[in-house]
Amino acid sequence: MHTNIEITNINKHFFPTFAEKRDERMACKYNTNLTKYCFYSKNEADISDKIKQLRYYSNQFFIAETYDFVNIGQLNDHVVEKLQLSNDVRYLIFKYKNENLVDFDEFLFNIVEPKRFIFSAITSFSYILASLRTLNENGVCFFNLSPQNIAFNLDCGENPVIRNFQSSLQISRLNVEYITNIIKEKNDYTYKPLEVHILFYFIHNEILTISYSFIEEVCESFVNNLRVLDLFSLKYKESYKVRWWICAEDNSNIIQDLAALTDELKLQGFLGSDIFLFLNYQRQHQL
Repeated sequence: MHTNIEITNINKHFFPTFAEKRDERMACKYNTNLTKYCFYSKNEADISDKIKQLRYYSNQFFIAETYDFVNIGQLNDHVVEKLQLSNDVRYLIFKYKNENLVDFDEFLFNIVEPKRFIFSAITSFSYILASLRTLNENGVCFFNLSPQNIAFNLDCGENPVIRNFQSSLQISRLNVEYITNIIKEKNDYTYKPLEVHILFYFIHNEILTISYSFIEEVCESFVNNLRVLDLFSLKYKESYKVRWWICAEDNSNIIQDLAALTDELKLQGFLGSDIFLFLNYQRQHQL
């Protein structure tokens, strides 16, 4: 990353007058975001660089177009005080295209005509799946899929774009430390599948051993709290639970691997949860 950056207009960006706000959207090609240099900001920068190598990437992904370190000494004292910046911390400034984005829920649920709503929902779903597949084919797993991280780009055919890549996975970097950093940052599991719920519960509670009864308990809780299943019959809900349990049993070799390696790796300072995470993700991406 370059260490020199032109930030003479940063004061105007952070503190525009009321009259300037509307004109700024039309006149400014980029929006900027100042953030601490840490694991997550570096992860976003690295993934943005990877995505920029794809043709027509802006049709599917909303990423940082450029980024650079910020010299706090170049900022106005009022900016430093307002943003509570510290001279002891390194900061990155990200630049994003100033595009007309509408939040996922706001766009879809403002469509009043039923036929158009159904058509938009289906085409958007297909478009997002294609985008996720493109990411996976290029070594990125978007690990934070939710309505908050999808927007419709009104400047690009009203297509859905995926955004916020701070906690996405770079497949080539998968190891215990990397996965643990990603998992510990999460606090919302709503849109995650059962196996990810198990991983989250495992690491957040620092459980050192795992059993079938533990998986069954998490499976029961997962299904009971999946509100969408309330729309279906009790019979379907039970069959859904059984299918998840069978899926968990199919991954029994992970439990065996964990038992075999726990004692050895705990001597090296790893938690059992770290080991389980590493084994699971390593297995998933070898399939």
